[in-house]
Amino acid sequence: MRKTMFVSCLAAALWLASAAGCVKTSYTPAKGAETYAPTEDLVVLTYYPEQPYIVIGTLRARGVSQEKILAELRKQALRKGAEGIIVKPAAEIGNEYASERRSEFKKSELLVEAIAFRYKKPEQH
Repeated sequence: MRKTMFVSCLAAALWLASAAGCVKTSYTPAKGAETYAPTEDLVVLTYYPEQPYIVIGTLRARGVSQEKILAELRKQALRKGAEGIIVKPAAEIGNEYASERRSEFKKSELLVEAIAFRYKKPEQH
């Protein structure tokens, strides 16, 4: 009985630890945007660049660590061929759960949206 309870508790702890580090991302290409080869580097901005650019898509990520969320947004943007992303302020979202047998708890996550872009070439102005 004790061994079964220990294994159950250990499994639950491992699941919670892995879920805490999990970041879910999505990408929506901009209407009419071209497909680009992956890039190797990009700029991460919190403002719109002065240099002309083309929006290639929108990235969304949710998780509990802003650092991990930004890392995932960056990886996804590189895969999509972005030269930069404009990161919007994070929104906090919560999932509430209540049970008659267990105490109530609230799980809070961050939702971050970013615009993936490429700089316009001189002939595109």
